[in-house]
Amino acid sequence: MKVFKAIGNFFARIWRWIKETAWVQPLLIVSLIFGIILLIQPISQGVTALADLITNNEKYFNDNKVKLASGAARNLIYDKEARFKDGDKYFLVFIEKDCPNCREAYQAFKTLFDDKTFDSDYKIKTISVDEQSSSYELTDPESEMYKIFFGDTVTDNADPIEFRDVIFNVGTAASHEYNIENYESDEKYFSEIREGEDLYTPLILLMDKEYTGNSFNIREALIGIKGSTKYDKARNLDDCWNGTGDFERK
Repeated sequence: MKVFKAIGNFFARIWRWIKETAWVQPLLIVSLIFGIILLIQPISQGVTALADLITNNEKYFNDNKVKLASGAARNLIYDKEARFKDGDKYFLVFIEKDCPNCREAYQAFKTLFDDKTFDSDYKIKTISVDEQSSSYELTDPESEMYKIFFGDTVTDNADPIEFRDVIFNVGTAASHEYNIENYESDEKYFSEIREGEDLYTPLILLMDKEYTGNSFNIREALIGIKGSTKYDKARNLDDCWNGTGDFERK
C-alpha cells in the first residue's frame, strides 16, 4: 500500500507543478494538438481496415456487379454491343460470396485501383455466381449461370460450348511467362470449366474490344491471381491489363 501511495503522491506533485507553472500549460496543449493531428490518419486507416474486415465491404466488386436475374450478365457475354456498351476494355470477374480466393482477389483489385503506383484506366465488372441461390450449382438448369454455360444464348449466334472452349483455350494456350509458370496448377481447373464440371472462382477474364482472337473478345483468362502479397497480385493484374512483365505477349 505504501508503494501505491508513493506513486500517487509522485504524480500528484507533477500535476501541481504543471498547474502552478504557467509556461508548461500551453506547451502541453500544443503537444496534445499535434499528437491528435498525427494520429488522425492512422486511426482513420485502422477504422477503415477494420470495417472492411468486419463487413467484407468489397466496394469495387459490389459497385460494378452485373446482375444474373435480369439477364444482363448473359447479355453481356453473348451480345457484343452490350459487352462493350460502357467501355472497350475491362476485367470481368466471376465471384462467389464465401470464397477466400475472391476476398484475396478483391484486395489485389483494391490495391490496383487505389495505389498510385498503378495508373492505367482500369475498369471492372463482376458476376456473382451465387446471386440467385446461396447453394449455387453450375448444373442447375433453372439458373442463369447454367444458361450462360450450357443453355440458350441471347441472339442464338453462339453455342455455349464455344464460350467454355474459349476460356479453356485462352487460359491454357497463352505463350507469356505467367501462363507457362502456372500451366500445371491451372490446367485442371480450365479443363473442368470446359467440360462443364465446375466453375472455379474467382475466374478473371480480360475483355478487350480490340482483341479479335476469339468471338468473345477474351484476351486473358485467369483462375485467381498469383502473388505472395496483395501488391504482387496487383502488379500481375497491371501487367495483365497492359501486356507487360510476365504477361508480355510473344
